[in-house]
Amino acid sequence: MLGATGAHAQMEPAPGQRMFDIVSGIVFSCSSATGFAWTVEACGKLSAEFRKRAETAKLPFVEVPITADFPTKKMEKSGGFDQDRAVRAFWSFSDQADAKGVIRATLSATRIWEPTAKEIPNAVPGQRLPLNFWVQSAQFPRGARYKDAAEYLEIITDSFFKIGESRR
Repeated sequence: MLGATGAHAQMEPAPGQRMFDIVSGIVFSCSSATGFAWTVEACGKLSAEFRKRAETAKLPFVEVPITADFPTKKMEKSGGFDQDRAVRAFWSFSDQADAKGVIRATLSATRIWEPTAKEIPNAVPGQRLPLNFWVQSAQFPRGARYKDAAEYLEIITDSFFKIGESRR
């Protein structure tokens, strides 16, 4: 989004600001792959790491259960933290249907944009569009365990936080 223009311009950080400065915090969720215990372990460790890194970045953090409408769901304000204006970071682990036992781990992070008629003529009032903040994934072979995946999950997490801390 650093090079966005026009309708998305209000979603860019001002010169000198971090990407994290255009969000109110981090809303986090993680979904493990059914039947793969190491993905449950991964979710616990990723949650702890995101919480720690959010604190270091001076961002409010909350973990919420995943819902089908997570990318666009209207979120609440709690304790002065507008969760609706946060970056929504969702780690998902899924067993590949066409390659049983192969696990894909994906970090998908979005933020909400509610376009106005000035920004987009004919915009639907109340329309909520998820804008990509960060997306990256890795795939692990059959028989992989958390120790095999940890390094790659860390690289993806580091990349997310590097993008968030980057300044315009």
